[in-house]
Amino acid sequence: LGVANLVMILDLERIVVGGGLVRIGEPLSSGIQDHLGQLIVGSGHRPQVEVVLAELGEDAGGLGAGLMAADLL
Repeated sequence: LGVANLVMILDLERIVVGGGLVRIGEPLSSGIQDHLGQLIVGSGHRPQVEVVLAELGEDAGGLGAGLMAADLL
């Protein structure tokens, strides 16, 4: 419900899911997309929100932390 509210408030076109959940793959992204379609008010009158899986998967947090540390040097 929280993500659906953010989609409606910010008029988001795409949601990126990352972390360990990406191992589930396409069933996760399509399930989220279907569920959002049911929760978003007026979903029949707006483009469908695209749900994509982060390509970095479980490594995203570590890589992000490393890049932040490098920026401090």
